[in-house]
Amino acid sequence: MAGPGERPSRRSHESRLLLITIAICVVVLLLLSRLRFPEAPPIVDASVPPLERLAARVSSDALTADVERLEALIGPSLVVLTTRAPAAPAPRRLDDVIGESPAWDQARQSVALRLDATTAVGVVSADARLEVAGNTLGPAGPATSIGTDAIRRVSLVRVPEAPARPVPTVPLSGLRRPLWVVAVEGTQAGFTLRPIQLGRGERFASARWSNPLLPLGGTTVAPGALIFSVAGDFLGIVVIDAGALAIADARDVLELAARIGSGGSPGPASLGVAVQPLTPELAVATGAPRGVVVAEVEAGGPAAGVLRPGDVITAVAETGVDDPDRFLLTVASLPAQAVTVRIVRAGVFQALEVTPVAQVPPAEPQRGAVRFERTPGTGTRVVEDTTDRGLATTALRPGDLVVAAGAEPDPTPVQIRRLLDAASPDAGVVFTVRREGQQFVVVVHPPAPTDVP
Repeated sequence: MAGPGERPSRRSHESRLLLITIAICVVVLLLLSRLRFPEAPPIVDASVPPLERLAARVSSDALTADVERLEALIGPSLVVLTTRAPAAPAPRRLDDVIGESPAWDQARQSVALRLDATTAVGVVSADARLEVAGNTLGPAGPATSIGTDAIRRVSLVRVPEAPARPVPTVPLSGLRRPLWVVAVEGTQAGFTLRPIQLGRGERFASARWSNPLLPLGGTTVAPGALIFSVAGDFLGIVVIDAGALAIADARDVLELAARIGSGGSPGPASLGVAVQPLTPELAVATGAPRGVVVAEVEAGGPAAGVLRPGDVITAVAETGVDDPDRFLLTVASLPAQAVTVRIVRAGVFQALEVTPVAQVPPAEPQRGAVRFERTPGTGTRVVEDTTDRGLATTALRPGDLVVAAGAEPDPTPVQIRRLLDAASPDAGVVFTVRREGQQFVVVVHPPAPTDVP
């Protein structure tokens, strides 16, 4: 209150109004800022210098641009192959969908490198049906295996015709690490390019490959992936060796493809022996300092009459051996010509000559007809399949029980034969069969079977 004769101070009243106005403005501004910027501002790590953050951003942007350029450069040379198991797919039920179950069609995608207009090289199964995915840059259609190197699992595949650009190669020995490379993998959506960094790992020798392999360390890349430099050079292919992921040199891959294409890649060679490790006890008893012990010699095989059980093989073709698997792989890579095998027999060192023999798959039996046997009340059972069309590999197997054929339930062998006689070779006949406790629907094509009532 003002004293006697004094007037109230207008200045103090105006000051209070000003402070109230400022407080209201601050509150309004805070509310508006929360509405405009609801998220908290990003926290910048002050421990990382600004120049380093900028360099990392520039490096990432540059790598992304390199990958985009690489995709345009090598895209026409890539083929995505879909591998499907030859067996009929298992029927699906709701329990299979919501629980853990095998893949519906057992399909798997892999990528191959087109060498010319009609051939490509990659790691694919030799006994599976192949087809080229329709979403690649080239035409879709069926693919066929020209041949597979059984030791290294590299296949040469005939693919639908399309233009191909020669891809330059760079040996792994010429790479300076660490560096960024690009892994190309096959997916259901086509191929994908993924940059990975190679560390400072030392290359290691492998009995399967001529040139040393480059380990991938902790990098997760699908076996069979193709590895390119960011400049577009083909570096190699991802393989599993000694249980670890590694890159096999592009020179070895292309050499294998050329050998398969010329018909010069027979089955793996063998000496016809079984071997076991040289234990310290066996080393003392045999007098051998190193090597593998011959446990069995195949009668009539290449080493029959030359090697004996108890011999210790120390070297083959001037390559020292001290591990059974490495010995077998070394022999498997040899040509079918005489080689020197150094052994220790009864404490005496000897050098013998043995000629490896390429193992070939057994000849298929003479094909002629499918034999059926009537099982009254349950259907007709497939007893034997020797068809020249190979029905067992596409639809029927010995032991299958045919419970329906076309519109005929519980068909007899005679009814099955009539249906196949009248069927179109392209359309075939729909069979319902029971196999190993499950029921399948398959298509069977002529020729007509020989029935056994």
